[in-house]
Amino acid sequence: ENIDVGLNSSNGRMRIFPISSGFFGGTYSGDVRIDVAGPVPVLSMNEKIADVDLARLARAMFQQENVTGAIKGSFVLSGKGADLAAIQRNLAGDLSMELKDGSYIGTDVWYEIRRARALLKGTEPPTAVLPAKTDFSTVRMTGVVTDGVMRSNDLFAELPFMQLTGGGKVDLPEGTVDYALSARIFDRPEFQRNATPEELDELTEAVIPLKITGPLTSPSVKPDIEKLLQKQVEEELKDKLKDKLK
Repeated sequence: ENIDVGLNSSNGRMRIFPISSGFFGGTYSGDVRIDVAGPVPVLSMNEKIADVDLARLARAMFQQENVTGAIKGSFVLSGKGADLAAIQRNLAGDLSMELKDGSYIGTDVWYEIRRARALLKGTEPPTAVLPAKTDFSTVRMTGVVTDGVMRSNDLFAELPFMQLTGGGKVDLPEGTVDYALSARIFDRPEFQRNATPEELDELTEAVIPLKITGPLTSPSVKPDIEKLLQKQVEEELKDKLKDKLK
């Protein structure tokens, strides 16, 4: 809505600047350059969005109905190639983004953590609450893009009952994500009344490894069982060693 565009073009070089508009309930501004003077076309972008409705954006870009909230971000990227697929494969630059007050539909992180604990202890898994959903108040990160792959080591997310930190990568041409995170459960999440006092005591004392993997549009978010098993074995060995020393 309310698009304002400036355009300059000469000798095979085009600059679209300034660009500003309303954008899915928020705002967009950008500076886009297209250079076809050389043997390989080059596309450069310096773009910003703010207060954009994430649900509407995801629906328009990916035909997805599994995320809500507001997003803001900045993207300074460039790539070269004869088509957009080639440009994506060698895309380079940096970006930052922040999501606010939304939810991811399809995974209940609290349930997955409780289920992993039950698996490790050999007890009955908890009953899932459907539809599976994880609410968040903040998710923010910055990243560096090289050859179409964005790498980040500063992802921070705050959920009603935990904080997540960590890093990983997003393969933009393939549309896949691979992140390793650490979760810290807040002390006594009272709204989770279906959890036992024993569960809460254990989970609020632990740092829980999580993995986010799979398609960018519908990733799997689950505890890293391999790391949890390794940690469990290490703790058991430490306890045995302490007993021997005593």
